[in-house]
Amino acid sequence: MEGHEGAREVHKECMRNHSLRHGAGYTVDGCCRFIPASGDRQLQCGACGCHRNFHRTDFCIAGTPPERSERRRPRARFSEEQKQRMAGCAERLGWKIPRSRARAGGEEDQVSRFCRGIGVTRQAFKVWMHNHKGSASSAPVAAAALVASSEATARGGAAMNEEVEEVIKIGDEAMEEEAKDLD
Repeated sequence: MEGHEGAREVHKECMRNHSLRHGAGYTVDGCCRFIPASGDRQLQCGACGCHRNFHRTDFCIAGTPPERSERRRPRARFSEEQKQRMAGCAERLGWKIPRSRARAGGEEDQVSRFCRGIGVTRQAFKVWMHNHKGSASSAPVAAAALVASSEATARGGAAMNEEVEEVIKIGDEAMEEEAKDLD
């Protein structure tokens, strides 16, 4: 590891195929790290007997732990209401998000407003649409619309009707933009 003072090699588990000699399968030794053998065999592991080159090499910079854990990105979780609303919007958009174009005055597009309104990021909505477009059918969307209309009736309808109108408006604008792009 050039350019780093205090960097040292640390040899980890053995990666040698120990079944190769016997002609069957692939088995690596389970010794957890290289242990130098005593005497003049210091390049061989005291646990498995393999040469040091068969062991995975890691570099440790002074002051940092030799093994850095790679953290996975947290998975987005959506409520049932968010899923229903995203499915309705995706259906109206034809399961494609129109490209966001920078507008004069910094005005955000309809999809971004929709996403902000339901509390998800545009990227999360885009990924959700990509992951669910193959399993999309009109039955779940129809059921979601039925649930939404019954909820709208239960709440007096005003707030939910505005949301449905917003989704319809987004879909109409997306289709208009797509038609303009095709011309």
